[in-house]
Amino acid sequence: MQERFGRYELLERIGVGGMAEVFRAVQRGAAGFSRPVAIKRILPHIASDPETVEMFIDEAK
Repeated sequence: MQERFGRYELLERIGVGGMAEVFRAVQRGAAGFSRPVAIKRILPHIASDPETVEMFIDEAK
């Protein structure tokens, strides 16, 4: 699996829960810069609920 998500390349899904999924990814930048990262992405069916999105953002802070 390789999918672009903004400036990140998602390599594989490593977990999923009721609210989000977590991916092993690589952040790409200028001049060949890259570093491994983990990306937590809210699930599509949850993203339309503003209250849940706010909880997700608060958790990330």
